[in-house]
Amino acid sequence: MANASKTVTMAVAREKFWKAVTDYMSYPTFVDGVHKVEIISKEGTSSKVRYGISMMNKEINYLLNHDESAIPNKMEWSCVESNFLKSNKGSWVVKELGPEKIEVTYTVEIEFTIPVPSLMLSPIIRSTLPRMLDSFEKKSKAL
Repeated sequence: MANASKTVTMAVAREKFWKAVTDYMSYPTFVDGVHKVEIISKEGTSSKVRYGISMMNKEINYLLNHDESAIPNKMEWSCVESNFLKSNKGSWVVKELGPEKIEVTYTVEIEFTIPVPSLMLSPIIRSTLPRMLDSFEKKSKAL
């Protein structure tokens, strides 16, 4: 199992940030590696979303249940099914620091169905977090 967490400060309104995060269908246009998104269901504060990504030269498909009930402070997700992941869970935590300033913490924990050493996987995940967080900040500012 590999896990990573990163906290950054963004110069963006909290509402715009959450709009970018919950606009799942637009992920292929700005999130590196995501090339397919399908919203399976949206019931109240729960969204089931199927993703297609490329990672480690593999095509990975997975269905996440997004729990949006704690927005504007937090959103959590967990993996419902996948062709390659045993587990994928994590969260976004957002603290408002001012009208156009937020602190964002992204945490993820991933386990594959085949053995992948954490020593190999964790650095890969950690190295992608800064780019991914930057892409969400840019998308939020563009809204």
